[in-house]
Formats: sequence, structure tokens, C-alpha cells
Amino acid sequence: MAETEAHNMARRLEKYILGSGAGIFNQTSNFEIDNPFTVFSIRDLQDELKPLAMYLMLDFIWTKIKKVQKRRILIVDEAWYMMQSEDSAKFMYSIAKRARKYYLGLTTITQDVADFLTNEMGRAIISNSSIQLLMKQSPSSIDTLQERFHLSEGEKNYLLSCDQGQGLFFAGSNHVAMQVVSSQAEHELITSDPRDLELKKQQKGKEDKRTVRELAALFDPPATQKLISGQGNIKKQDEMLTRAVEQRKTDVKQIERERSDYEVELERRLAEEKNQKLQQGILKDIEENSLTEQIAKNRNELQRDNLHITPQGYIEQKDRKTKEPIIQIKI
Repeated sequence: MAETEAHNMARRLEKYILGSGAGIFNQTSNFEIDNPFTVFSIRDLQDELKPLAMYLMLDFIWTKIKKVQKRRILIVDEAWYMMQSEDSAKFMYSIAKRARKYYLGLTTITQDVADFLTNEMGRAIISNSSIQLLMKQSPSSIDTLQERFHLSEGEKNYLLSCDQGQGLFFAGSNHVAMQVVSSQAEHELITSDPRDLELKKQQKGKEDKRTVRELAALFDPPATQKLISGQGNIKKQDEMLTRAVEQRKTDVKQIERERSDYEVELERRLAEEKNQKLQQGILKDIEENSLTEQIAKNRNELQRDNLHITPQGYIEQKDRKTKEPIIQIKI
């Protein structure tokens, strides 16, 4: 029995020792993360190995962070890999909950937010985030996002039709439309557009004939540079923003109308309560000032502290409004 189990384990481990996974998981890490910027890439790994590799890398990074505490930012791209299994999702959530205790800021990036919303740990990570960014979304997931992020109809339509670099910025309960504009130098560094990559590949090894002024202009602030071609129709953007603003105005009017109706209803109920108390007070005054009540009061005043002879002995009349016994027998 033990030999059979040993053979089964050996077959499972063979891939990581002698097979395609060799050299990745069968050695001790021999580098530090002391550089200002460190990148761990799993791009060239097989898809079935990527969740395991990401888990091991995050565990290694988390151990180093706890050992040497200083201000850091951990950015996890394609974080949906960590949501595929319960253990890795819980580990990711534990980092999100405890990161601030170790001077660590955590940023998770995923192309499809639905991967987080369908997972309990993913929803908890989103709830614990102080800032969220939503870019263009697909119609299949927009209804779930609208419920989760409390989007208005205008914001929902904006996320469905916005262009590249546009989205919504969330900080607390505030939602703001935004557009990310990179400088030309930043665009050349981070672009993943196949057309831009092909152009860079063609220009590789060629002499750069741009002037010093043109090269310096690459690092100017984005606001002073011309927009990169292909960022969308400005008129279309204005129309979307106008619709979002109009929808927000409609929402505000609805809230004000509901508030006004509530105030009217509250005033009506207060008036009814006031009238009811007033009527009760009038009835009480009428009862106390009626002829029968006056006769009873006068009789009690005349009989107060007077002694009366009865077959049981002397009795003393008490005020009918006191909590003491009405009569007291004295033998």
C-alpha cells in the first residue's frame, strides 16, 4: 500500500522535477527584492502552472515584506488567477486585510471584474479597497456591476460605450468620470497595441532622426501634448458625459421630490398627533370641570379629615386622588 502511494506521488512530482516544470519549483530562490522596482513575470509559463507560480511568488514577497518593513506597493496584474481556487483566494484576501500593517499598499488588476464578484473572497477584497477604477465593461457583466457599485443608468451607459483610457473613478461614495492620458514617452513604454509593437520592431536598429526638441517633448506633461490618435471621437465623449450629467440631475430631482413628500407626510402626522393630544386635553378639562365632578370635589373637601361613626367604628375620609386607602377604620 505504501509503495503504491509513493509511486503515485512520484508520478505527480515528476513534472516539476524532470519535466516541463523543472527549474521553476525545484530550487531555492536566490535573489532579493531590494531594487526600487521589481517585476515577477509568469507570461511564458503554461496556463496550468500560472496560478501555482503566482501563489509561490506572492508567498515569497509577503514573507520578505513582513521581515523588512518599509513603504512598498504590491501590484498584482491578472489577479483573477488567484480567484480560481479557494486557498489562493483566501491568501490574497489575507494580504489585502493585513497589508497596511506592514506599510504595504496593494493594487489588484483584472480584465473582468466579474471574476472577483463571483467569488466570496474577491467581493471582500473589493469591499476593503479604498479606491476602485472601472474601465469599459461588457454588457454581460454590467448589471452585476451596477448592483455592486451602485451605478446610475448614466454611469452604466457610460461604461458600456466609453473609449480607451476612459472609465469611472470611485473614492468612497463618490463616482467621477475620468480619462487616463499618457505622455508620448509613457505610451511608447507601456503600449500593448500590436500595431505599435510592430512599428517599434521595424524601427529597431535604425537611427533615430528626431531632433533634441522633439525628444524633449516626449517627456512634457500629457496636458501640453497632442492627444494620441485613436482615442475616440470627442463629440461622442461629450454626448456620453452630457447624458451622464442629465441622468444625475434626474436622480437629484427624484431624491428632492421624495424628500419633499416625506416632509409633507411628517408634518401631517405631527399635526394629527398634536390635534389628538389637544382633544385629549379638552376632554380632560371638560371632565374635571363638569357639574358632577365639581359636586364630588366639594363633597370630598367637606368630608376631608372628618370622623364618621359606623358600625365598624370611626372612619376617616381620604382624598380620592391619593394612592392611600380611601378609608381608614379606627376601633
